[in-house]
Amino acid sequence: MISAEIAQRFVDRFCSKLPYNVNIMDTEGVIIACRDQYRKGTYHDIARRIVTDRIAEVLINENDPRPPGVLPGANLPIVHHDRIVGVVGLTGPPHEVKHVAVSVKIAIEQILDYEEFKEKLARRQDRKRLLVTMLLYDDQAEREDVEALARQLKYSTNMARAPVVIFGTASLSEHDVRRAVQSNPLHTEQDMTFRCSDGNTVVFRCVNCCSTRMLGEMRSELDQYVRSVQRRLIAAGIDCVSCFAVGSLQTELLAYRRGFHHALWVASLDHLPNEPVRFFYDHVEQYLIRFLPQEELAAIFRPLLQLFGSEQVALFRETFEALCASDMSVKQAAGLLGVHRNTILYRLAGLQRILGIDPLHNVSDRRMLSLLYEFTALRA
Repeated sequence: MISAEIAQRFVDRFCSKLPYNVNIMDTEGVIIACRDQYRKGTYHDIARRIVTDRIAEVLINENDPRPPGVLPGANLPIVHHDRIVGVVGLTGPPHEVKHVAVSVKIAIEQILDYEEFKEKLARRQDRKRLLVTMLLYDDQAEREDVEALARQLKYSTNMARAPVVIFGTASLSEHDVRRAVQSNPLHTEQDMTFRCSDGNTVVFRCVNCCSTRMLGEMRSELDQYVRSVQRRLIAAGIDCVSCFAVGSLQTELLAYRRGFHHALWVASLDHLPNEPVRFFYDHVEQYLIRFLPQEELAAIFRPLLQLFGSEQVALFRETFEALCASDMSVKQAAGLLGVHRNTILYRLAGLQRILGIDPLHNVSDRRMLSLLYEFTALRA
């Protein structure tokens, strides 16, 4: 059951930052939290149907027939422990608000996990678990409280750390995973190791920020650390880890959650099946473009795509992926695709003919094509 107080607090904070109309309904279909207060307490027939019939989503367009009290938008179930405990709805054209509704649904489900987790922590008074809760799930945590708790646990509060999330440990003993991770010779006492609410493991790994080639050195160091952890896990008989995701570097304890979310996001990318170690900084451009308004992206890139046929778009994506993977080397890209280098040059000549750009020799053209590529991924 969703607390009406918690639901309304979430809606108030969300709607104060973003221009969306959010409604949260309970299992009876009654609106318990909303931006437009006149709707609170009213009945939402679609929400009730989602709960009773276990429907995955209901999208309602402007011209669709709809029951009284229901507006156009996207409606999704809120699931906790495999039970539908409520429904979230966003008002607006479904194709525009659905991706936001999915994000809201996930956020509310995480809040429910957090509230449950917090109740357990109140009974157990476990300081380390309380710290991970404050770092990753509590947006009301005060800096002084977090830093005081970290100091009690002998963690320095002024060190830069990057999150390494280990996926696939939910079915394993927390003790066994922590012992394997901490037996890694590269692991230090200042690396924070926590069990997440979903059972995965996160290590906030200390990073040396004094290097003159900081990002490159950080990537190399974290890659060595992850590979070492991987070997230790395998040696301990733990071979079910699906991937490692490295989030963004953070220097403030209260910002660790942002780095953690960046790691979760890069782990969710379904076009990286062969990357057992995923670095957020390798995909920053893709991350940023996902959060730009869709109408802005469409206004910029849709007219350009209309110059291509569907087969040309597919060839463009394939060719650009290969070029990016080979540092814009035509010969290596041809090898990746199993085609002659002249085929790559022919495709690039087609791009020059249609758009008048040269990604091999012009950095701004390459950046433009990269954004166009990401837009085609969103459309796909």
